[in-house]
Amino acid sequence: MYKDGLLTISKWYQGMTKHPIMGFGLIENAEVFENKGLVVPKKGLATTSLIADGLPLAYVQDIYGNFYYATATSIYKNTSSGGTLITGLTLVRDIKVYKNYLWVRYGANIGAYGPLDSGSAQWFPALITTFNANYAGQLVVGQDDFLYTTNGNLISKLEVTASGTVGVAPTIIVNTALDLPDGQYTTCITEYGTKIAVGTDKGRVYTWNRQAGTLGNPGLADLPVVFNENAIYQLYSYQNRLYVTAGRNGNVYISDGTNYRKLATIPFTERFEINNQTAYIQPQVTYNPNAIAISSKGNLLVGNVSTNGVAESAVWEITDSGETILAYKLATGKTSGSAIGIGFININPQGADQLRVGWYKGASDGIDEDTDTFANITIESPLIRVGTYNKKKSFEHIEWTLADTLATSDQIAISYRKNTSETYTLINTWTYANLGDIASFEDIAGIADCEFIQLKVATSGGVNLIDITLR
Repeated sequence: MYKDGLLTISKWYQGMTKHPIMGFGLIENAEVFENKGLVVPKKGLATTSLIADGLPLAYVQDIYGNFYYATATSIYKNTSSGGTLITGLTLVRDIKVYKNYLWVRYGANIGAYGPLDSGSAQWFPALITTFNANYAGQLVVGQDDFLYTTNGNLISKLEVTASGTVGVAPTIIVNTALDLPDGQYTTCITEYGTKIAVGTDKGRVYTWNRQAGTLGNPGLADLPVVFNENAIYQLYSYQNRLYVTAGRNGNVYISDGTNYRKLATIPFTERFEINNQTAYIQPQVTYNPNAIAISSKGNLLVGNVSTNGVAESAVWEITDSGETILAYKLATGKTSGSAIGIGFININPQGADQLRVGWYKGASDGIDEDTDTFANITIESPLIRVGTYNKKKSFEHIEWTLADTLATSDQIAISYRKNTSETYTLINTWTYANLGDIASFEDIAGIADCEFIQLKVATSGGVNLIDITLR
């Protein structure tokens, strides 16, 4: 806020916008929603030792303390020392734990690994071989004790009729549970209350009451929610809300199965230069169906794929009122000119309050998890008009205020620029080593002749920032 010659940067909880003239240009690795008016670091992501031969696209746990994750060709169990569980698969789509087995949907097939409690579990491939291999094959375990999967133009329901004998393949039957209209191909699926919600490649969401039949028969399925988007990529149900990511421009919606409203637009816009002129573009992105979750604080987490290396691929956090931040930057960082993306987001593996993220960057793949180390925060303020062409503004002093005093490892660096084409100029870096355990400090700013100004704040350690003031 700029008033009476004073510029104060605060209200971090307002989140990011697509251009800094409208609000914060970047809020990265920060917790700003839990205590409004305060910005504190989140836990930093670090790359684990978990191995992968491609993008990790699905992650599940069983009740015996084991976890499993999948790439397009392999299934892994537990840590890297546990090694690869199943190899040589084609087009792995999803994995789920169901009826004491790990079920793997791949290509036109589904196979099972188990029984999981036997100590002698084994892999039973291709128990069903008639699925559509050309489209998504996401799985969901229903509360009605059936396993559902997307299957091209269909939803299929799977039922285990015999299982649990070591060395003997479980018996599973598959039925066509729902036949979508011609030209509608399934992309994702989730359970939404008593119904199954299905997204399609034509930007529609169908909610189905699980009765066998085809759409159009009374009582079998609701009419679709039609989005003005090219496709539905992700569905997630939480507390009677159905979250939907659709299209390639970062739009996120909330639906009740009949109506919808746009919740937020993830601010992917990136600046680039053409003939020394600044322009802004909307990078084209996509999403993997398992890269969506709810945080331990109840906010939506979405991971994206940047197909051209222009947009940031990260874990974005969105509140139910639409405020959005770049909550977790991948440990591998941003890339330029090559594809980078997120395959899954998993909360609370093994019952711990922990986040795990599967990613790829060019030819590299891995799994990140949050640690007990604070992340480094980066914030770019709004671009604020403080003067005019004939009456520019100068700032002689800068002051920052903290909720807690500086600790040993704390550091704050603040820079400025006068327009979005400039590089940032460092004002100063302040540390515990040169200031001690203080909660606020005023210093020389030395900023002259501004029509606009934007600040960049970088902190490390456990800095709890309240505001920054220029005068």
